[in-house]
Amino acid sequence: MGLFFNSGTQEKKNQILRDIAIVNEALRKSATTIDNNGINRTTINSVNSILGGVMDNITRVSSTVQSMTDSQCTGFTVPWIDGKYIGIMTWLMSMSTVTNSIAEDFENYVRRGY
Repeated sequence: MGLFFNSGTQEKKNQILRDIAIVNEALRKSATTIDNNGINRTTINSVNSILGGVMDNITRVSSTVQSMTDSQCTGFTVPWIDGKYIGIMTWLMSMSTVTNSIAEDFENYVRRGY
């Protein structure tokens, strides 16, 4: 019985890892775009396009983690953008911080009038 119970948890973890790989790659592309071009209208449009395409992945990661028990999440590490492994809850919190920071920087740029 334990084997079947764990397989559902492992499927969830595998899906989370697939989604995180997609999100991390999108964030690397966004960072490269910002580093190469600075913040301007074109950069904002490019980054919004890149990140808009992965919001479903971020939402799915969050929902899947919420469906897991604390013990299932304990010790579950995932790669951050730089490849270092961190806990899944830290990844979610860090992802929220990063996306909020990007949005705030873009909003400040827009408020200044392009």
